[in-house]
Amino acid sequence: MFGELKQVQVFDEEEFALITFKDFISAFFAQQSLNNYFLSKYNATLVVKWIPRETHQVTETHNGAPPK
Repeated sequence: MFGELKQVQVFDEEEFALITFKDFISAFFAQQSLNNYFLSKYNATLVVKWIPRETHQVTETHNGAPPK
């Protein structure tokens, strides 16, 4: 729906997922469309943020720990 994904990482304990798109435009439209979207089935609201590439690389090298 929003373009091709490059990678999806789910961090259950921290309750977030890191989704990497293959291109910027797809990521931009996903963020614009899904930020603050309410999921009634789960009684939850999505918060979609940009994470700099450098943060993503650090996250991967620290055993999947979420960025601070």
